[in-house]
Amino acid sequence: MRVAVLASTYPCEPGDAVAPWAADFTEALAEAGAEVVVLTGATERPHRSSSRVDVRAFPWRGVHGRVVSLLEPSPANALRIASYFRQGRRALSELCEEWQPDVLFALWAIPMGLLARSASRRLGVPYAVWALGADVYRAGRNPLLRPFVRASLRDASLRFADGYELLREVEELSGRACSFLPTGRRLPPAEPYVGERPVVLFVGRFEPVKAPEILLEAAERLAAQGVEFELHLAGSGSLEGQLRGRAKTVPAPVHFHIDARDEEIASLMRGAACVAIPSRAESIPVVFGEALQARAPLVVSDVGDMGELGRSGVALVVPQDHPEALAGAIAYILEGLWRPDAGRREELVHSLDPATAASTVLASFDFKCC
Repeated sequence: MRVAVLASTYPCEPGDAVAPWAADFTEALAEAGAEVVVLTGATERPHRSSSRVDVRAFPWRGVHGRVVSLLEPSPANALRIASYFRQGRRALSELCEEWQPDVLFALWAIPMGLLARSASRRLGVPYAVWALGADVYRAGRNPLLRPFVRASLRDASLRFADGYELLREVEELSGRACSFLPTGRRLPPAEPYVGERPVVLFVGRFEPVKAPEILLEAAERLAAQGVEFELHLAGSGSLEGQLRGRAKTVPAPVHFHIDARDEEIASLMRGAACVAIPSRAESIPVVFGEALQARAPLVVSDVGDMGELGRSGVALVVPQDHPEALAGAIAYILEGLWRPDAGRREELVHSLDPATAASTVLASFDFKCC
């Protein structure tokens, strides 16, 4: 089966922090026997191709290739939007004519879902859409963009969503059935990081929605209580300066890993005494699955699907924006008083594996599209 994956965002090279799960998923599709070509918008760097997956890029008038800018309709943004769809439509038509895919699989309902819908109508190639959060939660709730998101989802042969709450919203928005398909990636092999003290780890964007400042506040409380630990923050974002300033007030070692590569993240994960995900909003973040693979004890905030999954026995769950509860849960883990449900953890590791997602998708395509 020939699958053209239309990716609004795609990593440029191994270890790239931009949608790293997308490359693992397309590789898993190829490993499962599909022929795969990825079409994505160009950035300043060349996109990678593996021996199994051909990645093709089209240029557009973007802001350093940031597709998220298309979710902000404005007169100033009109040229960028027009450029993206004009160049994308042309590139997709050329790909379909040359390669003749059996199905188009759009990652995100907008903008790639709209390009797939247009090509499907013109060329008769069925398409499917994988909703991944911002396309529905952000664009789907924007009065100007909502009709386009709805059309992209409604007219697809198949719809997938990477969270249960998101699935329900996709079904309400489109009036069509949707299937759960989580994103995940394989944690690469790495030697566990060995710190001088037990390692508490945060991996994610330094942005308000991820709430890293709440973890720093919890760290202050832990240190004040005499708990021995060192805090590692891996990521990057607009809060970096604020976090570095706040870290100086924490009477315990705080280490920053800016734009850490896959191997460094894997090493930290495998050596962590506790991984904390204090987010204010989440579906099932990639870091959740990575921590499960690393067998690292987890503390998560009670938001979205992450809170529900955590309560199934694989994480301690605390209220969001509650540094005192977060500190207490971390201390409980560091004292060795909590152990996860190993059986449930293995079930989730399997369900979040890219190979599982690839098998689900290909089985669905065989039944519905081909």
